[in-house]
Amino acid sequence: MIKKLFLNNKFILGLILINALILFIGGYLTLDNHKLIFLFADNLLTALFILELVIKMREFGVKGYFSSNWNRLDFILIVISVPALISFVLSVDIFDVSFLLVFRILRVFKAFRFFKFIPNIGQLVAGVQRALKASVFILLGFVIYIFIIGILSFYLFQN
Repeated sequence: MIKKLFLNNKFILGLILINALILFIGGYLTLDNHKLIFLFADNLLTALFILELVIKMREFGVKGYFSSNWNRLDFILIVISVPALISFVLSVDIFDVSFLLVFRILRVFKAFRFFKFIPNIGQLVAGVQRALKASVFILLGFVIYIFIIGILSFYLFQN
């Protein structure tokens, strides 16, 4: 039952959307007790993502799991989230992970998991890459143009 649930892409998409919403709202909270509730929810979702990772590795095998680029991204994002989970579960006095808390900001990238559910995302990414390559030359042209106009303006209006 649990295995079937975590292999369901709609369920995982729901978890990702809830996690993104929690991260968004959590950034605007000012009361400590509200922050604690959202921190608990975020860490609970991180634990669920770890459970998803374990279930998928057992289902597809380690090699099969890592054959998908999306699963590689998921793995990296989950590993990045683990220090925040450890610091939440364990007391810093027992296990000092305070230096790893810098990585908590990277948990925002968990929302990138949402992109794997967009149809034809590979084609979209390829199109954006082509557009960026073309834009680099346009931007470079603008920089050169502004540089030349700046030099001309300097010499024309220096007095």
